[in-house]
Amino acid sequence: MDAVENACVITKDGKVYKCFGVKDRVFPDFDLGEEFFGATMSHNHPITETMFSFSKDDLDLFEKYHLEMLRGCDEKYTYQFTRNAKDIDEFVDYDITKITEEVYQHSRVIQMAQQYGIGYRRWKNE
Repeated sequence: MDAVENACVITKDGKVYKCFGVKDRVFPDFDLGEEFFGATMSHNHPITETMFSFSKDDLDLFEKYHLEMLRGCDEKYTYQFTRNAKDIDEFVDYDITKITEEVYQHSRVIQMAQQYGIGYRRWKNE
């Protein structure tokens, strides 16, 4: 897996772009401008930077540019936001004394997705 973030973007018109980022960020909005609105994007989270799910910056990008779908991946998981609010992982109430960073972040993103009325799923990579 890359040590920096990179993204593949498919615009509403079907054009495909690869956007190159830095250690903890990629800038498709800067690279593509207006073409980025309504696009589908997939990007990686380097293992040194991942929270095993999306960040608030990812959610803000999804919402600001009205992306159709946003997918992220790291060495453990693949996760995605969609516009289908019914397509969402179930919130599990964990024992707070035994919660891990990856479980916490996943639960946090489920709650944010519910608040924004969007879909969110995460699954283990094979």
